[in-house]
Amino acid sequence: MDKIDQPQPHQEELFDRYFTLEEAAALIPEVRKAFTQCHKELNELKDQIVLYKRIFTQREQSGQPPTEAESEALHQKWLSYEQCLDRWVQHFLSQGILLKDLEKGLIDFPYLSQDGDLFLLCWHLGEDGIFYFHGLEEGFRGRKPIAVLPE
Repeated sequence: MDKIDQPQPHQEELFDRYFTLEEAAALIPEVRKAFTQCHKELNELKDQIVLYKRIFTQREQSGQPPTEAESEALHQKWLSYEQCLDRWVQHFLSQGILLKDLEKGLIDFPYLSQDGDLFLLCWHLGEDGIFYFHGLEEGFRGRKPIAVLPE
């Protein structure tokens, strides 16, 4: 029996949006601000979860299980954390930005060269601008200087 090859999508169809270098660079101040706010919100929720876990540990060590209200409060904090995380992931994805690592602030912007080659413009929190890019399979370790990016 012959194997039927599934048609592969053209590179132009892999992403909903492609950025020019200028478009991606113009978004960096907004993205930086978004990461700052995201980290603030998530860290506040993490701190509250840690506090509840400490209370649980202290209660268990003293022979008293956590109350139903405390268990529910911890559950609600976890739900809030997950919802906050989902909201921030969607914030980036809705703009066509590829979120690689939320905690580290690592994102990619899909870029299509004039020859139809696909690259990812790479930005990391702490960098002043977009200075690197890489291919789809290369990832962060395969970053190259933006000066050699094909037009």
